[in-house]
Amino acid sequence: MSQNPEVRLTCEQGWLIAAINFASFGTPEGHCGTFSPGNCHSDMLTIVQKACFGQEGCSIPISAAKLGDPCPGVVKRFAVEALCSERFQLLL
Repeated sequence: MSQNPEVRLTCEQGWLIAAINFASFGTPEGHCGTFSPGNCHSDMLTIVQKACFGQEGCSIPISAAKLGDPCPGVVKRFAVEALCSERFQLLL
């Protein structure tokens, strides 16, 4: 396991992150388009939006120390659903 785990989001060249539809640290369930928070949930939407919106790519360091621990003793994961859009569409 990495000493400094992180979530990395990237779009194709010329495309930018146009929306973050879901972001959770805990035990999120589902997959793109159907994510739900699960029993253990810390909402990361604002953090991911601030770090990633309008960027071609971004990374968010993951640790309970930085993100808070919504359920001690439970193995957690970070799930994000993001939408990329062509650069010119964001400028309209």
